[in-house]
Amino acid sequence: MSDLYDNTIDADSGEADGREVVYSADGKTLVFVPRPTEGCFVVAEGTEIIAEGAFGGCRKLDAVVLPKGLRIIANGAFYNCCSLTKIELPDTVTNIGDSAFEKCKNIGSISFGNNIEYIGRQAFANCTVLVEITMPDSIEDYGEELFLNCLNLKKVVIPPSFEYVNASLFDGCVSMEEVVANGNNHYKTIDGILYSADLQSLVYCPPAKAVGHFAVPDGVTDIADGAFAECRDLTSIEIPASVEAIGESVWRHCSQLSQISITEGGRFECADGVIYSAGRRNVIYCNPSNNQSEIVIPQGVESIMPSAFAHCANIERIVCEAQIITLPDYVFYQCRNLMCVVLPDTVEIIGSHAFDGCASLAEITMPQNLTSIGEYAFANCLSLSSIQLPDDTVAKLPEGVFSDCTALADVDLPDEITEIGCEAFAGCEKLNYIDLPQKLTKIGAAAFADSGLISVAVPSETTEIEQFAFANCRQISNFAASSSTRINDTAFWGCELLDNIILK
Repeated sequence: MSDLYDNTIDADSGEADGREVVYSADGKTLVFVPRPTEGCFVVAEGTEIIAEGAFGGCRKLDAVVLPKGLRIIANGAFYNCCSLTKIELPDTVTNIGDSAFEKCKNIGSISFGNNIEYIGRQAFANCTVLVEITMPDSIEDYGEELFLNCLNLKKVVIPPSFEYVNASLFDGCVSMEEVVANGNNHYKTIDGILYSADLQSLVYCPPAKAVGHFAVPDGVTDIADGAFAECRDLTSIEIPASVEAIGESVWRHCSQLSQISITEGGRFECADGVIYSAGRRNVIYCNPSNNQSEIVIPQGVESIMPSAFAHCANIERIVCEAQIITLPDYVFYQCRNLMCVVLPDTVEIIGSHAFDGCASLAEITMPQNLTSIGEYAFANCLSLSSIQLPDDTVAKLPEGVFSDCTALADVDLPDEITEIGCEAFAGCEKLNYIDLPQKLTKIGAAAFADSGLISVAVPSETTEIEQFAFANCRQISNFAASSSTRINDTAFWGCELLDNIILK
C-alpha cells in the first residue's frame, strides 16, 4: 500500500480543504481528519464508519477514542499513524479493512472487542512494536499477511473459531516464538509449533523453534506452504518417510539451511541438491546453499513448484530439458548470478516474479508457444539488454514485467499486444526507442516512467494513456499520437525537454 492517503481523500458527502474534520451529512461516517492532527482524537458519538484513509498519514496522532456503535474501520483508515501506541475497539466493531493499521509502528497493544467478524489483508502489517496478540473468538475470516513484517511479534493466540490458518499470517515475523491454539478443534500446538489437530500436517514452525537441526516428527504427512519461512537459523532438516506432500515456499528465507535429509522409502528423493517427488516427476525445492553452478531439469519432470530455485545464488546456468508448460511464480526469484536459461518451446506461461532479481541474466530466448507472462516476471534483471517476444502469442504485458531493467535497450514487441500494463518498463533508463505494437489500445499508469525514451509515436489504435505513463522521461522531446487518444493530464509529468507534441 502506498502513501496516497497523505494527500487524497474520498468524500462522497462534501469537500475537505485539508484543515477541517469532515463527517458525512448524516454524521455516520468519519470521512477525513487533517494530517497535522496531534495528540488524542475523539471520534464523535453516532459514528458508525471510519472511511478509507480517514486518518491515513496522521503521523502525530498518538491516541484515538472510538465510540460505541462504530461498526466498520475501512481500508487504510489509520495507515501510517506511526505515533499511535494502542488500539481499543468497541464491541460493536465487526469489520476491519485491508491495511487499516498498516505502518502503525508504535502500536504495542490491540483490544479487539467481542464481535469482530473480518480482518482484512495486511491490516497490522509493519506494526513493528507489537509483541503479542490474541485473536478475537468471534472472527470468521481474515485476509493474507495479516501481520506482515511485524518484526518483534513473538506470540499469537488463535481462537477456537479459527478453521483455517496458513503461514502467510506470519510472513516476515522473524521473532515468532510460539502459536497457541488452545481449545481449537482444527489445530494443535506442541512446543509452540502449529499442527493440524490430527498432527498429520505441520502448518507453521516459528523461527525460534527451528534453530540448528530440526527433525519433522514421524507421522507428519504434509508440510504446509511456508511452514518454515523466515527460519533463518535453521541449518539442517530431516524429513521422515511419512511425508507425502511438501507445500510451496516451505523454506523461504532459510538462509542458513545447508542440509536436507530425506528418509528412504518415502515419496521424495534428493539429487544434486534438488528435491524431487519420487520418480522425479516434480521439482519441489533446491537448497539455496547448493554449490553447483549448472542445474539440469531432466526430461520426465512434469512440473516445478513455485519458488523452487528462489535465492539460489550459486546457480549460473539452468537447462530445462523437461517439456513443461508452466514456469511458476518466483521460480528463479533472486538468483542473482544466473546468467543463462535454456527453456523448451513447450513453455506457455511464465509466472509472476519468475526471474525477478536475476541481476546477472543478460539474455533469454522466449519460448515460441509463450502466451502469458506474469507481473514483474523480469523485474530488476539489471543485465538484460534485449527482449524479443514471439509473434502473435502474447496479448498483454502485465504490471512491472520489465521494470528496473536498467540495461534494457532493445525491445521487440509483436503487433498483437493490445495493452502495456502499469510500470511495465518503468526505470528502464537505457531504453531510448521502442516501436509500439500497431494493435496497442492502452498504455498503463507509469508504464514508461523514469525510462530513457527520447521519442514516442503512439499507434492510432491506442485509445488511452494513463496517469504518469511517461513521467520523468527527462530525455523525451517528441511525442505523437492520435487526436482521439485520451491522455491523462499527468502522463508527461517531469518531462522537462518535451517541446514537440503532435496530435493527428
